[in-house]
Amino acid sequence: MANSIRSHIFVVGNLQNKIDVKALENSNWTKVIEDETTYNFLCSYFHKSHVDAMIEAKGQQRPKFLNDVHHYRLNINANIPLSIFNSARNNLMVLDGYKLNIISLHVYCMPLNITLYAVEIDDSGSDLNDLTLAHLHIRDFPSRWEQFNDDFKQALDPIKVLCPGGEPKNLVTSGNKLKIFQILMVDKDEWSDEHLYEIGTCSPMDIVNTSHHLAPSQEYYSDTIKKNCLAPFTTWKSLSLMDSFTTLIKCEGEFKERVWMSEKTKWINSYYRFIFLRVLMQKAFLSTQNIKYRLNHSNSNIVRDLARMEQYYFYDNISYNFLPDMLNKQMENGMAINEEREELSAQVKEWDDKRNNTLMGILSIFAIFSVSNDTYQLMRDLMKDSLLLLCIISSLTIICIVFLLIRLIRRG
Repeated sequence: MANSIRSHIFVVGNLQNKIDVKALENSNWTKVIEDETTYNFLCSYFHKSHVDAMIEAKGQQRPKFLNDVHHYRLNINANIPLSIFNSARNNLMVLDGYKLNIISLHVYCMPLNITLYAVEIDDSGSDLNDLTLAHLHIRDFPSRWEQFNDDFKQALDPIKVLCPGGEPKNLVTSGNKLKIFQILMVDKDEWSDEHLYEIGTCSPMDIVNTSHHLAPSQEYYSDTIKKNCLAPFTTWKSLSLMDSFTTLIKCEGEFKERVWMSEKTKWINSYYRFIFLRVLMQKAFLSTQNIKYRLNHSNSNIVRDLARMEQYYFYDNISYNFLPDMLNKQMENGMAINEEREELSAQVKEWDDKRNNTLMGILSIFAIFSVSNDTYQLMRDLMKDSLLLLCIISSLTIICIVFLLIRLIRRG
């Protein structure tokens, strides 16, 4: 099987807890604050409101809601031969001596106590079959922690200690795997939709259109490529899925290193940092709220929180250029953001209906008292027995109020 020419990946997760940023600042982590020149350049490419929602820049004032946005980086730069054992099969060696460089660890603090983290890895020059197998296991490292060799676990320990109890399993908020953002440069002969699908799904190579037990059906494969693949140019194509975003860059010509550095800079500094993380932040917020709702643990501040998210994160036009907006829509489609938003909107509508029903019920009770008083005043002039009239009016009033309260309780 052919090798990748270049490969760079981010394995990204969502912490369950708000971390102590002061502890990060007092350790070896570096707080990333962009300078004025970089900030102005970014604001010429993305809308200023979008830039402010994603990074911290020197001397820039942001809305109070965005004051929790911070980025911390810990440089690792460790060339680690990755070995993976299958403990369920008598420690059978799954992968032995796979070469990779763990470049950095990242922590991204976002509003509403959302904290994302990432492991940045370069595994250029790897056999593509070994690469997909390595990525398959690395995105599952919280649940497969004991299957990795000690050098790999030691490099990731600064991330592990951030989660509750320092337990690796707590590095996954929901589901059983992390998200992958990966860019690869491959030879033009390997640049195909089939290989894009196989790398994007961390599958064995060359299984599409075969009888392999992991091969997709032709209908599913064609539908996935049609709906989730973006190929606006002849030099690269990308595939956005629920758990991964993959870009294949075609290598041809003699300036491959210059092309790679140019493309790598764009994909990491712009598309990963300002689009993929944004969509992942949306996903973290939406899925958390929807899961709470299904478990009957609804957020009493959901209307306020959703309004703030709508203002600062839930909008489509993020750039002055067409490509970032296209990528944003593609990633949102891959992570089913619209479906999550519709589910949350239905929850908010139900909450609003209950609140309005309660308000109308309270107003109705006051109205009953007002009508009862008017009726009593009118009937008192017509009846001689005021005490009997008062008892009748009071009884009717109580019956109406009890009936109204029962209706409110049932609706609630």
